[in-house]
Formats: sequence, C-alpha cells, structure tokens
Amino acid sequence: MKINFLLLLVIAILAVSNSYAQFTQQYDSLGLVVIPAEKFSSYRPGLESKAGDTFVMEDSIAGFMGTGYMRAKMAKGDGSISNAETINIKLSYSVKFIIPGTYYIWAYVYFPNDKSDSFFFGLDGKVSGQVAGQPRGVWSWHKGDATINIDTAGTHTIDFFGREPNACLDHIIITSSPTFDPNTNTDWESWGIPTFVQRTDSLGLVVIPAWEYDFYRPGLGSKIGDNFAKEDSIAGFMGEGYMRAHMAKGDGSISNAENINIKLTYKVEFVNKGNHYIWAYVFFPNDKGDSFFFGLDGKVTGQIAGQPRGQWSWHKGDTPINVDTIGLHTVDIFGREPNSCINYIILTSSPTFDPKINKEWQPKPKGLIAFVSLPTKIDPATGENADKPFIDALKNEGYNVYTLYSTSIETASQSFIDSLNSADLVIIGRSGASADFGGSHKTAWNNITSPLLLLHPWAARNNRLNWLPTSTTTSYDTAGDTIKAKIEFPEDSVFIGIPIASDSTMDWVITPYDFMATTDGGNGKVLARESISSNVLFVRWEPWKEFYKGSVDMPAGYRTLIGNGNDHAYATLGLPMNYYNFTKSSERVFLNEVARMIKLGKVEKPVSVEENNTVIPITYSLEQNYPNPFNPVTVIKFSLPEYSYVKISVYDILGRLVTKLVESYYEVGYHQIQFNASNLTSGIYFYKMEAIPNSKHTAPFQSVKKMMLLK
Repeated sequence: MKINFLLLLVIAILAVSNSYAQFTQQYDSLGLVVIPAEKFSSYRPGLESKAGDTFVMEDSIAGFMGTGYMRAKMAKGDGSISNAETINIKLSYSVKFIIPGTYYIWAYVYFPNDKSDSFFFGLDGKVSGQVAGQPRGVWSWHKGDATINIDTAGTHTIDFFGREPNACLDHIIITSSPTFDPNTNTDWESWGIPTFVQRTDSLGLVVIPAWEYDFYRPGLGSKIGDNFAKEDSIAGFMGEGYMRAHMAKGDGSISNAENINIKLTYKVEFVNKGNHYIWAYVFFPNDKGDSFFFGLDGKVTGQIAGQPRGQWSWHKGDTPINVDTIGLHTVDIFGREPNSCINYIILTSSPTFDPKINKEWQPKPKGLIAFVSLPTKIDPATGENADKPFIDALKNEGYNVYTLYSTSIETASQSFIDSLNSADLVIIGRSGASADFGGSHKTAWNNITSPLLLLHPWAARNNRLNWLPTSTTTSYDTAGDTIKAKIEFPEDSVFIGIPIASDSTMDWVITPYDFMATTDGGNGKVLARESISSNVLFVRWEPWKEFYKGSVDMPAGYRTLIGNGNDHAYATLGLPMNYYNFTKSSERVFLNEVARMIKLGKVEKPVSVEENNTVIPITYSLEQNYPNPFNPVTVIKFSLPEYSYVKISVYDILGRLVTKLVESYYEVGYHQIQFNASNLTSGIYFYKMEAIPNSKHTAPFQSVKKMMLLK
C-alpha cells in the first residue's frame, strides 16, 4: 500500500509534540520504564524503496511474555545505521522521563542461530546503540551496548530499529541504574499495574476522574488541531480539572472517532463479566449536537448526550458496555463535537445505579488527621491560632482534619487515646507547650500506634519526646532572611517537582527560626539539614527502632520531624513573629510528607529475628511468604550473605505503598518477619525487598513477590 509521506510526517510531528506520553518513567531508584514491545505508539514500515520491510506481531515461538512479540522481517534492509535511520524501519514509543541523565536499555529478544541478527535502538529517531550477542535460539534478556542520554525531562521517543531478518522483540526496559539486571531485579514485573480496578461490591463501581487518562490520543490522521485539553475554568466541576474536546475539524461520526483516535483511554481491570453501564459528569454548551462517544478496547459502543445543556450534569450512556472476559480492558471516551467537557466517569454493573442518588462513588477524604493543637495559643503576627495555617493547608489538600489537645497524655481519657490511634496520621502542631510532651508523658506519646509528624522543634529534644540527642536549639533572629536547607536525598519522592539548587539546597523558612542544635539524627534518616551548621531539619524514624543509641525509647509507629518556625513569639528583635513561616517549596515538602505518611498505616511489632549461626547464606534471597494465600498473618523469610541495610515494603495492586515492614540493618544469616494484614481488604499484594550491602564491592539486591490475602 502506498503511504502518503506528508501524512506520515504530520503523524510524526504530532507524536513528538504530544506531551502526554504513552509510558511514564517510574520515580524510584531504578527509574524504570517497562514497554511491552507490541504496544508501539508509532509504527514505521519503511517509507522509501524498501517495500516489504515490516514489523509483524506474532506469538508462535514459545517462551515470550505478554500477548505477542514483534518480528523484524526486512527483506531488503542492509543492516546499517544509515539504513535504519533513513528508511525508518522501526517501532517508536512515547516516554515521559522524570529525571534527565544516562539510561540503560534491556530487551527480551529471540535471536535465531544467525550471529548477525540484532536490533538497533535510539532516541528521538537517531540510533544510539545495539542489542545483540549470545545466547541464540532462546528468549533471553540482552543489555544494550551503549547508553542513551536524556538531556531534558519530558516526553521523548524511544525507537527500536529492525536490523536483520527474523530477530524477535518482546519486552523493553529502560533504567537509570547501571547495575540493574531484569534476570535478578524483578521489580519490573509489577510495573504498569492497571490504573483502575473494579470494586467487588454489588454495584461493581469503577470511578474515573476524567483528567487522569492513561493514554491521550490527539488525532493521528488529517484532523490537525483535534485534541483534548485540561481546563478548570467553568464553575461547577468536581475535583482538579476536566477535559474539553477541542475538535476543530471532527465530523462527529463513529468512523471518525475510531479511526482518528481523538480519545482518552483508561486501563480498567474488570472483576465482573456482563453488561456495564456508563455515567459521565459533563458540560454540554447550548449546541444540541455536542456529545461524547464511549467504547471498549478502541471500538465505539454508545453515546453520552441529551439534556440539560449549559450546566454540569450527570448523563447516562445510551447503551451498556459488554465485558465478555474478566481482566484488563481499555475504556475509551471519544471526542465528538467541539466544546463538550467531561469531569467524571462512572462504570457500574448495576442497571439501577444513579450517581445523583447513590453516593458510594463520591471521592472519600484523602485521610483522617488528628491535629494536636492548643486553641488558646495565638500567633501575634496573624491574630489567629498558631496552627491554623497548617490546618487550612491540609484541608485544602482534601484531608479530614480534627483538632484535640491534652496537657497530660498520661492522664488523658481512653477516648482521647483512641482518637489518636484511630487517625491515619497524628500531627503535633506549633501551639503546644513542649513540656506537655516530655518527662513522664514521652512514653505515652511514643506508644501512639498511628504515624506521627512533629512540627514542634522543642518537643523533639532528649528531655521531651527523646527523639534527638540534644536538649538545646539554635535561634536565627534576623528578620527577612531565608534559612536554606541542604537536601540529603533529593531523589526521595517528597522532593518531586521541588526546585532544588545545583548545590542541593533549597529555601526552607523565612527567619526568625529555631532548629535543633544537633547534627546527629540518631537512627533516623535525615533528609534535610540547615545548610551552614548541618543541624537536622527533617528526619524520619521507623517503628520499633531506638531513636538513637542509648535513648531507650522507640516509637510504636512511624515518626517524622519537620522543623518549622520559631518558638519565641517576640524573639530578640521585639517584633511579633509568624509561627507559620515555611517557604512555598518547603510547604509542599511538608504536604508531600503528609501524603506519604497517610499511606503507611499501623505496624505490628516485628517478631524476633531468627538467625542461623551455623550456616552462612552464599546469596541474597527473598522467599515466598507462607502461608499463601493467608488470613490475616503470614511469614516472610529472607537471607543475607553480608551485613546489609534491609527494606521490606508491601504494595497494593495499584502499586501504592501499604506499609513498611522493616527498614534497618541486619546481620549475616537467615531471617524472618511477620506481616499482619488484619487492617487490609482481600486481594493481591506485592512485597518488595531491597538490601544494600555494607561492602561497596557487592551490588544491591532487589526482589518482588506476589501474595494473596483471603478473608
């Protein structure tokens, strides 16, 4: 078939300029991108004289993963780099990179017994290196012989160029880790878990905020300018934004919708077969032709249209979607005419469900926060309670926040203690007296099982909560100066999107300011220090681990200190001081840490470590939990051939952190821990072990395994 070169050039331009990538890099130490080879975003069969040079999807060689692989059939390709780049016999993948830098390529390939077979790979249309080598005649992982360099964060295309006939390609992995090996590092196996999973209740709900699309298609044909845009300018919408269909040239037909692919796509894992009914919260202007098509797996099923117009309202699809197989499908919303807006999408297996009456679909608060605040403490700079700005910021983030206070937690009522332990997170604000957290009270506070975040620097010292080995603080009293923080771990998730200078510093607070006069974070992980003195500003402690050597005290839950503001309202300048003096960037770090801690949950005290002192393991290992399936307790065993720092975490099927089981140093030997999932619902979970050897000569170890909770 003759292909119009200009049309394909337009396709290429659209694909490159599209900022909504098909694949988004995972923000972790491995910086993973995992690409099933058959899910290409642009397929180039050869635009010039090499007719018949194509990629085809097959599934006839045993041992491949997924639903298929790509075979390079290049009858006339000469195998050169110039041939690959010029003739464009390639598959392209649109990838959004979070962090610039050097990346390594792995590919799961099948090379027949022909030593010349290989694949070229590259970035944005140019060849960077080659995937080749042994073994031959079997599916195996091969590492690229060169790296690719991402000089700017954002969307790039990753290209795999066919070189010689019959090489087969199944999975592609991109990583920022030079030591990553997919044969031993199995994190990639759980990458790309479905974004939305159907609830197992009688309604079978799937609730999709329209702006959280999995795949954004701006129109790959001749309808230049046909796209979706995220907006928030029409009053009455819910959530963070909505999608407007800007279709300057769309003709409104089903064939146009399916062929031009002006659509939003959502990956949904269905647990029920049969008919599913779709509702959408939409805004149709006063144009009776406006509507949205919807469908399953790329095909239009029905239409969302009708009255009322000119206001946000719920509309039900005119036909159900039939899901014939349980498992992963794509749900598509196709733009039809200009200016229709969509905010929320609901799928349900109940024909009588109505989102205006049945409120089960409504987004729940992000979490319940117990904020410890003394209501009579007034900030002289604002005339309001010293903790009000913190609380307002949390409410604006969508958290359910309530306040309470006790000058003596030792003698507090059981209902007060229950209120703290039932919260998803406890925050101690700036307003209280530090003596209320020390002395005989410290043990009671440290026995709170909820995660606890401290904004009160004086309460962290060793004659109060006993978190840090110091009883003093240092004060800055110069008005208007900015205290800078030195960020110890800029790769930590709480710093995503935060402007950090090249010397790893950022503006933390506007003085006056008090911070703890110690550089020793004890057994905590120090994430930020005051840049001049190196005294700690931001530090985390794990449950059931002594705060510092000799402190004796240890927390029953997760703990974080984030230093903010000053404790002396008039300081030496004799001026009213604002207790809330985070910079905008450090406020976002605070809110990011809150979001992280909300997900941690309660932690059972780990069982005693069992060590085998007669046999030393020769390799790192993570065993399958036993029993599996389990209800609600299971045991996880692992072995260490070296003294190592070990982290074991549990994730749900969406890849969200459920809890951290351990994060501390372990001796050589065989170990086991107990996981109690009594507060979790039935389902599939993943547990991940990371071990960092004390020796610099041994590579870190990572492993992920799947387990099932059945209640």
